[in-house]
Amino acid sequence: MLRKVTKRFLSYKEPISLKYCDLHSPRNLSNELFEAFGKDGLGLLSISGIPYYRSQRQKLLSLSYELSHLSVLDKAKIENPESGFNIGWKESSSQYPCGTFTANPIDDYNQDAFYQNLWPLQSLPSLRPTFRELSTTIMKTVFLLAMHIDKYMELLFPYSNSQSFEGLLCDSHNHIGSLNHSLSYNQGREDNDFNWKNYSGLLTAYTCPLFINTVTASPLPFEFFDYETGIIVKDANNESVHIKINNDMLIIQVGFVSQILSGGVFRPKPTTVYHDEKFAGTGRSEFRMLLNPNDDCQLQCPDEVNAFTSNVTENEVKEYWKSGATFASIASLIN
Repeated sequence: MLRKVTKRFLSYKEPISLKYCDLHSPRNLSNELFEAFGKDGLGLLSISGIPYYRSQRQKLLSLSYELSHLSVLDKAKIENPESGFNIGWKESSSQYPCGTFTANPIDDYNQDAFYQNLWPLQSLPSLRPTFRELSTTIMKTVFLLAMHIDKYMELLFPYSNSQSFEGLLCDSHNHIGSLNHSLSYNQGREDNDFNWKNYSGLLTAYTCPLFINTVTASPLPFEFFDYETGIIVKDANNESVHIKINNDMLIIQVGFVSQILSGGVFRPKPTTVYHDEKFAGTGRSEFRMLLNPNDDCQLQCPDEVNAFTSNVTENEVKEYWKSGATFASIASLIN
């Protein structure tokens, strides 16, 4: 018997949004943080009005098309199979062309992880400075948000030795940026076909994608895509919600480490990427940053009793995490 194909309606929603100037103000952002990252939130929020962000995003995402179309020889020079392709260039072997370039925006050589960034310095020399410019802007923005998260945690746990989100991020040399270019295709809308993912880390930052005409190799007008991100989130009711942002917004998402450090107040939500049929055949470029503590950082939970509920996934986190467990040990078990 043929399996019946069902298409579900995806509701569109704009996440809780902050202005960059909010991060520099003495405003109490506790309500916004709870609505965005709490149990009933989407596990993410957007930040707009970030200085230089829009132009830096445009420059870097445009380069991802050029990077993906370098010669086979040039791309082979920036591949690192010894790292499991976790650094440098990785090309998908699927029927839908896709390639990802990954680098540490802070250190070209990470002594703790024993890897070295691989830049296409000869074939695409502008990639390194452009990658670092946007990464630096994103990190500074996330660090400011982390400062407000710390203020919120101090209100929630005034008598607990809560770990500082800002301190963990500022001290870390473990941040990773990934630049991706792929060919959009008609995926269909059945939830079972989606590759749902939960992030183990502290915070993840996404840009809105840039769509490229694969014939002319030029970016398509943003207005044509009507705030399209392709990011789908399962909300608190287990419903699929399509996130809408514009090209001035940066998305910040919490992971399981945030759940531990917040005593269960922050709740990550599963996400996936969906390609609508109207975008089939267009190039899609995007950038994301994983902002995490150092691998040897020992994680502490300010409220172990109430940090985890009966949710299956959260029980798994509780099973993996013990007081003082390092970030590397948690990440290896959850990923």
